[in-house]
Amino acid sequence: MARQDSGDGRDETDLSALEPGSQTASWIPCAHVHKGRTQDTECAPDARPQVTECIIKTSMHDACSIPGNGRVSLETLPVAVATIKRRSDFISAAASRQYVTLGVLVQARNRCDNIAEARFGITCSKKIGNAVTRNRAKRRLREAAKIMLPDLARSGWDYVLIGRPEKTVARRFSDLKKDIGFALVKLHKKP
Repeated sequence: MARQDSGDGRDETDLSALEPGSQTASWIPCAHVHKGRTQDTECAPDARPQVTECIIKTSMHDACSIPGNGRVSLETLPVAVATIKRRSDFISAAASRQYVTLGVLVQARNRCDNIAEARFGITCSKKIGNAVTRNRAKRRLREAAKIMLPDLARSGWDYVLIGRPEKTVARRFSDLKKDIGFALVKLHKKP
């Protein structure tokens, strides 16, 4: 390092861009490293290509309803289920078919479009109770819908499940699933 005087009263220091000597790499303890795993960072020890598996869930009722000729109708195959996101779709479903059971009110509407999935939405008003009770009712309805709708829903339909005060939360989960299944069967039998 050399000091230079520029003549105007300022001192300037000449710093070299090169550091004198090399530094050693920092040492970081690796106590969290898995004992059976190699420290090679290129790939994991058991790296395999990921394979997408397709599992089709069918119920025993569907297997028994296959016609004798061995052909499977489209109504017996599981349907992809998505969620309703727009308010206008909820309002349209409210203006169409509905069926009331002890645990839930189910509204159904045929969208008449070419989308090959069924959609569902859940509504729980303040009549159900406070926020904790409403959230519990919505969780129960959402889980029951995920179990029942792929087998019983029809593609191109919207379903809205509405929780009932003091009934949706208190009803046994198996009975809630039966209520949804019964309502879907009844809604599809209506003209």
